[in-house]
Amino acid sequence: MTVSQTALNKADKVAMPTRENIIKYFKELTKEGYYIDVWIFSHGSPNGFRIYDSAQSQNNGTFSANEIRSLPKSIGFKFIPIRMVYQVNCFGYDLIDDWRAIGAKTALGSRQVCFVPYEFQRFAIRWNQGKTFKEARDIAEEITPHQPSYTAVSTITAPDAKNKQLWGGCPFGYNVLGTTEIALKCGKEFFTTPAIWAGESLIWKGDGKSTMDYSNFKIVAGDYNITKNTVPKW
Repeated sequence: MTVSQTALNKADKVAMPTRENIIKYFKELTKEGYYIDVWIFSHGSPNGFRIYDSAQSQNNGTFSANEIRSLPKSIGFKFIPIRMVYQVNCFGYDLIDDWRAIGAKTALGSRQVCFVPYEFQRFAIRWNQGKTFKEARDIAEEITPHQPSYTAVSTITAPDAKNKQLWGGCPFGYNVLGTTEIALKCGKEFFTTPAIWAGESLIWKGDGKSTMDYSNFKIVAGDYNITKNTVPKW
């Protein structure tokens, strides 16, 4: 992710998203008595989200679900005062219970692959306006156009070098979002091949666009009505 210079200029602190820094700043913020909002704009899998790790090929390290669960112990507290967690990492839903277990009052994550991460900005605007967590999610989902994602995925007609042994591709003239019998067949194969999607078969909803929308939907767990102005209690 590229962060704008404007955002960097407004930040009190800027740190690399390393395992060490995640632990360091959760400890620091908890010790100083802050309520913490967690924003994750990263890639992910059912087992964690991507971080910077020079030992794991720089930006291909993973902060695992088990490491999330272990955060309170790692920083020396019983729980972490997390008000909310907003995730655009794929399979964020799989990590919701982990965040809630360590103290998060509410958390959100895509059901499977997050095809529309740019809902993030629209959510942030409504959250900062004082909307409830669920209201901000609902508005962002409603007003964010999905067409850019459809357009990008519709260009997939043949397997790339990485996936050529996993998926047979679409015949010439067809793509994975098509609605003809031939396109639906190759689209279903594409979306339900686990090795393409971090080991998970996406839930096929009858056509490519419906499958993307269902996968992308961001599920909320916890206190739906929490706002940026809420003073939570643990």
